[in-house]
Amino acid sequence: MEWMNTVVSLVHNDENRSENDVEEVIQEAEEILRCCIFKLLEKVIHQEVDNGQFDFSSLPEHITKELKAIREYLIKCKNSDDSSYVHHQIIAVMDSQLDCTLKRHHQTFHKLTASLDLSSEFNFAYESFVRIAKRFIDGEITWFRVVSLLCFGAELSVAVIKKGGPGVQGFIKRIVHYVTEFLLKEEVADWISTHGGWMTMVNFFDSVDCPHRHDHLFDLIFITETTSFEKWVKRIAFGTVLLGIGYTISKRLS
Repeated sequence: MEWMNTVVSLVHNDENRSENDVEEVIQEAEEILRCCIFKLLEKVIHQEVDNGQFDFSSLPEHITKELKAIREYLIKCKNSDDSSYVHHQIIAVMDSQLDCTLKRHHQTFHKLTASLDLSSEFNFAYESFVRIAKRFIDGEITWFRVVSLLCFGAELSVAVIKKGGPGVQGFIKRIVHYVTEFLLKEEVADWISTHGGWMTMVNFFDSVDCPHRHDHLFDLIFITETTSFEKWVKRIAFGTVLLGIGYTISKRLS
């Protein structure tokens, strides 16, 4: 009986470690996404100010304060010798991938954002967000898809900040919650945990052996405005058309 108690204890300890690991993944995801939102916002501001398309003074005070706080936090992380430096590395990789993804697939993200009801109160439901978020992990979970999901959260938040309105402050908190809730419910956080955590993502994208580490095209090709069933039907229809054309040409040549 003693050995059985030992086994039960080991299993219980493993479960506790697993739960703690997932919780840590979620907490880090919140911080990563917040930093990504405001780093992207800062770039958009500088770009549009230079083009005369944006008035920095029009930003709400709480947004400018958050921008300053994030900037100071990232400087602190960069100069740190402890675990905070790991956050600096994670954010640096995310920042690079964010630039790459949004430059290459801006239209795709714009269409996904536009498909949500961004009313003046920005009050769309979690289910509406999930409907789009599931396209990012349709079929399988990869680091490309996880990063793309966070990029979408950042792009959506910046779009709302630019739009302005009384619901902006609450929206950013809500979108961070929506993303982390999705990571948890769809077992993406568990996948991240079992694949070594966020630091493994850094190693993955920094690896010289990482194929297409700056090109999300091969994963984002599945993130369209159609569902898996609709894609399947369209592919069948397209194949049927091609067969029909081939048959017609062969009949004329014979």
